[in-house]
Amino acid sequence: MKMPMSEILDRFTITKIRSERTSTNVEEEINVYKNVMIDYPSELVKKFTDRLYQANLDLWVVEEKIFEIVKSNNPNFEKVGHLAMEVRDLNWNRNKIKE
Repeated sequence: MKMPMSEILDRFTITKIRSERTSTNVEEEINVYKNVMIDYPSELVKKFTDRLYQANLDLWVVEEKIFEIVKSNNPNFEKVGHLAMEVRDLNWNRNKIKE
């Protein structure tokens, strides 16, 4: 099944962030995406990879905050709700880039 370029770049950037922020070995997955990405114009790949990387990193950071609050001894669910709304807005922006 062939995926659109936007989906490949999105998954690539998420995987790249996961490799940078966790101990999970995703080198093989990153290489698969890189091999597929060579079929697309390099200037488009660079432009959208940079934008999607930042959008996905912003999402990752907010989701980490939610996780930290939820796993604490006294979670502030009002704060979680505000952060969930931030995730919604960040996802909306990410989806605009993917379009």
